[in-house]
Amino acid sequence: MTQKKGDNQKEHCWEIILLPKEEWEGEKIPMRYITEEYYDVEIGKREEGYRVEIRRQKFDTPVSHYPEEYDFPDKLYQPHWEKACAWGIVAGEGEGRHLLACIETCPEEWSNRLMVTELWVEESLRRQGIGHRLMAIAKDQAVRERRRAIILETQSCNVGAIAFYEQEGFELIGFDSCCYSNRDREQKEVRINMGCFCEKVKIQFHEMQAAISVMREVAAWGREAGYRVWPDAWLTPEELQNQDVRPENFCIGTLAGEVVCAFCLQWTDSVYWPDAPAYEAAYLHKFCVRRRFAGMGMTRLVVEAIREECRSRGIRYIRLDTALDEERVGKIYLDAGFHIVKVIACPNGRSMALYEKEV
Repeated sequence: MTQKKGDNQKEHCWEIILLPKEEWEGEKIPMRYITEEYYDVEIGKREEGYRVEIRRQKFDTPVSHYPEEYDFPDKLYQPHWEKACAWGIVAGEGEGRHLLACIETCPEEWSNRLMVTELWVEESLRRQGIGHRLMAIAKDQAVRERRRAIILETQSCNVGAIAFYEQEGFELIGFDSCCYSNRDREQKEVRINMGCFCEKVKIQFHEMQAAISVMREVAAWGREAGYRVWPDAWLTPEELQNQDVRPENFCIGTLAGEVVCAFCLQWTDSVYWPDAPAYEAAYLHKFCVRRRFAGMGMTRLVVEAIREECRSRGIRYIRLDTALDEERVGKIYLDAGFHIVKVIACPNGRSMALYEKEV
């Protein structure tokens, strides 16, 4: 789908599409920016080793960088990125077709990392969440391909880009003080390498509203797909809270800065494990994965994150329950290392299987 560029850009939800190599190879990307600040890189030699300082400083006057000064070095599908893939926003049609934003990725197979080789949004479309949406594509790809990290490069004078990448969960992993010339430090344009480590899910507690929002989102998808799911009337703070579940027990799981799942993590379960002492186990309830992260082994990653949380608290088991006839769900938990320790007959005629995994 292509869109016309107009005055209503800020109100428009632009569609991001795949950019096939056969159509977009060699497409120039007009990278340009103006900056008033830079990160000054200082390297000092001492008797005991080296000292590196990277400090944010102000230019005397604003500095601009534009593609023409480098003869348009940024292009899609350059030959050295053999396995690259690109997505973007396109305006116009036919010969008038042109890019408004794009991201290109390429796997670094030997290190099992995913490189973001290009990321650009036209000036008029910035600060509308498009960069975040483009980066989400790379994060999804990294999780799907089980890459251990996403890496990219920027410049020490591109302070705005560095701030954006930090918001997206990236951190400094290195620099190259002579990548572009032998005077990069003097010219305040040092290559900065940043990385986002995406192989672990991080648990955030005390996230009741965010967790319930994800639960409702997944339940809505389930109803539309014809699955037996929780009705919305059950997914409210009033219905979900009880003697075992307080606001601090509502959790979201994040991966590379993205919310991927939600659940309640309890330290008691008076319904199915009434005789178990508090903090003997972590009880996982209302676990759900957002659909665009489905099929990526998320249950395994979440369970591993819960295991780490349990170890830090001295908790021995992870427990959960599901209907015995939910064979598809049961298989997911069995594959994650759980085993059924008990089956309980319910008054409604169904049976509940109680699962346990030792930490």
